[in-house]
Order: sequence, then structure tokens, then C-alpha cells
Amino acid sequence: MIEALQRPTKDPDFVKKTAIMALVSLVPIVSFLGMGYALRYLQNLIGRRDARLPEWEDWGGLFIGGLMLFVLSLPFVLVPAVVGGAVVVPAFIAAVQHESAAGIVGSIFGGLALFAVLAVIFGIPVPMAICRYADKGDLMQALRLNVLLGLVKANLVQYILIFAAIFGLGIVTCMVAAIPIVGWLAAIVMGAGIHLAAYSAFSDYYIRYKPD
Repeated sequence: MIEALQRPTKDPDFVKKTAIMALVSLVPIVSFLGMGYALRYLQNLIGRRDARLPEWEDWGGLFIGGLMLFVLSLPFVLVPAVVGGAVVVPAFIAAVQHESAAGIVGSIFGGLALFAVLAVIFGIPVPMAICRYADKGDLMQALRLNVLLGLVKANLVQYILIFAAIFGLGIVTCMVAAIPIVGWLAAIVMGAGIHLAAYSAFSDYYIRYKPD
């Protein structure tokens, strides 16, 4: 796993390519380019076993790839939002009608906590959904929940360890971001690098355990 996480950094143009990814990812809508770039890297890893970071070219294709990832992610975001809203909104309305400040605050924090829990649960299979899409190029294939859960359960300990390693890298990035200006800039680039490292690690897992 460590080797997989380090794989993107071995590209001689790692800093330049991740810096571009970081910059485009800062702008709404334009950020689809960064998502598409990461997807292309994942496609190269799964389809061609090519560990080199792709060149920044065919920006239209990158944008479309990022847009498709956005569409793919919607079910995993909307379900927790809808379920959480269905539980919290009535409680919030009732608290307002009874003019209960404690009830209003409780419903807000309860809603956030419920959404966070659901987001984690629904977020667990997302890396496999992205890998499946990179492999098959088909949204319906990528949303086959039984296949995704089978992949997650294939080696649950290793799967969780990848998440833990990425979380640890995220903490380091947050510590770097505490440094004014220089730290902020470095953290932005590091965030893009972690994104690519995560795809690299999950690609190895997917290749090993994919059903077909």
C-alpha cells in the first residue's frame, strides 16, 4: 500500500502536474477538469497498468470525465441528504412552532450528525464505484451496489487501512495549512497529490479483487 500511495510522486513532473490539478480544482465547475484528470490517471492504472501521470491535454475530455464522476457521486450524496432531511426537518419545524431554542439547536446539530454518519456509510463504496467506472466506462456498472459491496468485503481490513492512510495524510496536510501563505499553497498542492495517491492505492485493491 505504501508503494501505491507513493506511486504518483515518482513521475518527474509530479509537482507541475499536481499544481495544475490543484489550481483548476479551486474554481467551481472548472474543478471538473481536476476530477477528470484524476479519473484519466485511474483509467491508465486499471486499463494499461501505466503508472505515469497523464499529460494535461484533451481538456474537453477531462471536463467530461469530471462531469461523469460528479453524476456518479450524486446518489451517494443525495440519499444521506434526503434521509437526513426527512428526519430533521419535521423536528426543526416542530421546535420552531413551540419556540424552543434548545429544540432548534438540537435539531440542527442532530441533523448534521445524522448526515455525517450516513455520508460515511454511503461513502464507503464510492472508491470502488469510481474504479468500476474507470474500468467499464458505464455508470450503470459503476452503480451495481451488490458488486461494490462485494469488492469492499473482499478484504475489508485492507480497504479500511487505505482510508486510514489517506485520512492520516489529510491530517498532515491540515497541519501544513496552518502555516500562513506558504503552508496554504503547499496544502493545496498536497491535497491534489493525496487525491492521486488515493486513486493509486484503490486501483491496486480493485485490480486484485475485481470480479471480472
